[in-house]
Amino acid sequence: MTVRISSSRRRGKSQSRSRNTRSLQKPNGVIGLRVKEVGGDKFAIVCVDPAKHRSEWMMADYFGNVLIEPQTLEHRSAIFKLAVEQIRTAQQQHHIQDTIVVVERTGRYYSAPKRALACQIREHMHLSMPGFAALFDRLFDHKSAMAIVRRCDSPAMVIELGRAGLTQHLRENKLRYQSRTIDKVLTWASQAAGDTIQDGPLHHAIWTDLEELYQHFQRRISALERELAGDLVQTPYVRLMAIPGINVVLAADLAGEMGPITRYANANAITGRCGLYPSRSQSDQTDNDSGPIVRQSNRRLRSVLMRIADSLAYHCSYYRGQADADEARGIDKRASHVKIAKRFSRLTLACVAGDEPLKHPCFQKPDSILEKLREFHHQHQTQLDQLLADLQAAVAQLPYNTCNHEAEIVADVLQQQTHRHRGGVAIGQLLPAVLARLESKTNKEHENRVRS
Repeated sequence: MTVRISSSRRRGKSQSRSRNTRSLQKPNGVIGLRVKEVGGDKFAIVCVDPAKHRSEWMMADYFGNVLIEPQTLEHRSAIFKLAVEQIRTAQQQHHIQDTIVVVERTGRYYSAPKRALACQIREHMHLSMPGFAALFDRLFDHKSAMAIVRRCDSPAMVIELGRAGLTQHLRENKLRYQSRTIDKVLTWASQAAGDTIQDGPLHHAIWTDLEELYQHFQRRISALERELAGDLVQTPYVRLMAIPGINVVLAADLAGEMGPITRYANANAITGRCGLYPSRSQSDQTDNDSGPIVRQSNRRLRSVLMRIADSLAYHCSYYRGQADADEARGIDKRASHVKIAKRFSRLTLACVAGDEPLKHPCFQKPDSILEKLREFHHQHQTQLDQLLADLQAAVAQLPYNTCNHEAEIVADVLQQQTHRHRGGVAIGQLLPAVLARLESKTNKEHENRVRS
């Protein structure tokens, strides 16, 4: 017989009351001046708790009064647009004059809200500087353009500063620029000066705050990817980067989900663990062995393999040819990529577990692993000591037959750097050590094989 204790009942009631109470604690910190300027009842906070496929979010004012009830946000473009419209409607209904967005960092799950955040930045930028975001293809990576748009909150201010003022601002911030960038901005400002702009300074303040949050996400993602690269070079999975279409992040994700390659007796064990095979139903004389893909599996490993298959079908000529042939035969794109993932699992086992030369078509013209690592760390602005440590650790994982190819690539890059007048000193200090390590490993492997 089940006996209910009264104390648990009272606790349940208190929990239900707490769930029905919709309020936020009073925030503090750097937003204090902004709250004081517009008033607490006209200052809103959008809170986002992200997850892998969906996020929970709500909107409240500074005093904790809920303006939009907590709700689930599916990570789809149409749902993101609907949420933005809800926020705008709430801003108009409650006369909100200033808004901040607070996003919890949970692993890599904040990537989807980050992309939606970038869209909000462009929208608010357009309201203060109409058409400026369309001037540059990759606006957030264009440092000189972002410095100009942060400095100016209207086209009139751009015209007021002129060429001399914009140039001085970029030089004070130690940013390199091209004259055509200044010309493009000035031409745009002269055309946009006649546009009607409402609350330009307010929208400028909103998008600059959102942009600071966006840059924080970018820095955090870069730091996590640098850590992934440091872990990857300690494993033989780094060899997979010789395949066109496999980068540092994909190889590191696969290594993290698969674990030691010794756990897998054959390639079927890899696809069996991730469930890349059709389900089978049997009953009496019925035997259906071509059902949908099984449900019970390691979904994370399956996701990594399918992302790799998507990349190979686009970047690797061998797998791209197979995907095109399947498309010509009318095979579904998803089924074609499953076949690519299956073939790649066999290649992964042979590449990671063995040291013998591979005759697979992917390795006829392989990419340089060390050059991919060097370019990756250059884009992520890695410290030189970590870059050298990762390169040397990667050399230790290379099979003997690829050392000569890698040594030739490193020697060519080093020769190109010595002919340059700028930027050749730092890389020139690193590559000789890597080249010496490669040549030493090649000589030792050759001597061991001669003796055997």
